[in-house]
Amino acid sequence: MTTACSAPAPAPAAASRATPTATVTAVPGWPSAMAAIGHSGLTGYDSKDRGVDAKSNSWATGDNPDVDSVYARIVAQNPAMTGHAVNLAVDGSGVVDLLRQAKALASMDPKPELILVQSIDNDMQCDGTDAEHLPVYREGLVEVMDALAAGVPDATVMFVSQWGSVERYDAAIVQVAPSHVAGSGPCDTVDPATQQIVPEKEAGLQALVDEYFATIVDVCSQYEHCMTDGGAMQGMEVEPADLTPDFNHLSEAGHAKMAAIVWQVLYGDQQ
Repeated sequence: MTTACSAPAPAPAAASRATPTATVTAVPGWPSAMAAIGHSGLTGYDSKDRGVDAKSNSWATGDNPDVDSVYARIVAQNPAMTGHAVNLAVDGSGVVDLLRQAKALASMDPKPELILVQSIDNDMQCDGTDAEHLPVYREGLVEVMDALAAGVPDATVMFVSQWGSVERYDAAIVQVAPSHVAGSGPCDTVDPATQQIVPEKEAGLQALVDEYFATIVDVCSQYEHCMTDGGAMQGMEVEPADLTPDFNHLSEAGHAKMAAIVWQVLYGDQQ
C-alpha cells in the first residue's frame, strides 16, 4: 500500500459502543474489553463520507455488520464484550501520538484485555531520511510499550502490518489512478511519463516497509504480552473496490478483509 495513511487530525475521541444494560457472564478464554490505538487506518476514514471518520466501519471496533469487525466477532463468542470497545485512534497519528493514546488506556474502566495497534504509515518519511528516522521510531515504540506494560499490564497487545504489499497495492491502484503513486520521490512507484510501475522503486519501497515492520517485531518481542500479525496483512489481496476515494484508505469491503485476517491470526485455532 502507499505510505500515506494520514488525514487531517481532529481532537481524539473515544468511540465506545453503547453501555450494556445488564451484566453478562464472561466466556472464559475470550477478552471482555478491548481498545484500538493508531492512525486513520483504524477510524474508517473516507469509507462512508469523503474526508471524515466512520468508526462504525473500523475493522477493529466497528459495529457495521457488513464489516464484521474483530469486536463484533468477539461479541458473538463472548457477549460480555458488548459495549466495551474503545477506539482512540486519531487521523494522522505517528508514534508520538501513539504514546498519548497508549497512556490514556490506563484510566479506562474496564481496562482493555486486547489492544489492537495500527502504526508505521505516518512515520515513514519517504524523503531519503528514513535510515536516520528508524531509530527514532524504535525509541517511540519502546515508550509506547512501556506505557502499556505499566498501565494495562495484563492486556494482549497486537500490532498489525500494513495492509497489502506494495506490489498488491500497486496492482490495484494502477487500474484506477496510476498518477496517485507517480513521481520522482523514493516512495513513488510509477513513472509519471509512462504511467507504468518501476519495479526497482517498488522493491525499494517494500524494503522500507519491511524495515519498519521488522522494528515493530523486534521491539514487541521484548514484552511478554505483545504480538504481531507476523506480516499476515501484507498478504491481503487488494482490489480497487477495497479503496476509498482518496486511494489511501480502505472502504467497507477493505475493512472487512482486514478484520477477517486479524481474526484468523488471533483466534483461528479457537473457532
